[in-house]
Amino acid sequence: MFQESLVANDENLKTKRDRLLSLIISGKSRMFLGHQYSPEDIEKMKPQDIDALYVKYENALGAKMTRNLGKTIINLYTKAASHLFTIDCTDALNCDLESNPVIANAVGSLSCWLYFYMGNYLASLMAGLITTDHISFNERKKISPEENGPRGDTSNNGDQTEEPRQNTGWEKACGMEQK
Repeated sequence: MFQESLVANDENLKTKRDRLLSLIISGKSRMFLGHQYSPEDIEKMKPQDIDALYVKYENALGAKMTRNLGKTIINLYTKAASHLFTIDCTDALNCDLESNPVIANAVGSLSCWLYFYMGNYLASLMAGLITTDHISFNERKKISPEENGPRGDTSNNGDQTEEPRQNTGWEKACGMEQK
C-alpha cells in the first residue's frame, strides 16, 4: 500500500513537472508564474517547490479562465438582451454588468462550477459561446432555393444587398472597425 502511494506521488510530481516545463518552453512562464523560469530551474527544484509552483500556476490559470468565461457569458447575455430589447449602448451595458460586484461574484461562481463539472469539455462550450458572441442576430438573411444554387451554394451573385454590420466591442478593441 505504501509503495503504491509512493509510485502515485512520483507520477503526480512528474506530471506537474512536465506541465511546468511545457509552460516555460511555450514562453508563458512570466504570465502564469510571475517569474521567467528556465527548464533547468524546474529540474533542480525539490518536490515541495514543484508542488508550490504548480499551485501558483493552477491559481493563475483558474483566475484567467474564470475572468474570460465570465466576460463571454456577460457578452452573450448583452447580445441576447439587445436582440430582445432596444439598448442604447451595449458596450456601456457590458461595462456595467462586468463591474457590478454581485454579478461578478455570481458569474465567477458559475464559471468555477462549469470548470469543475465540465473539465476539458469546457473548451467546446467556450468555443460555442465565443462564436455566438460574434454572430449578428439583428437581421437574418433569407435565401430562396433559386439563390441557394445546386449544392448548397450560398453565394447570392450580388443580387441582394446586405446591410452593413454593426461594429462590436471586439472589433473596436482590436482596431478592426468597419467604416
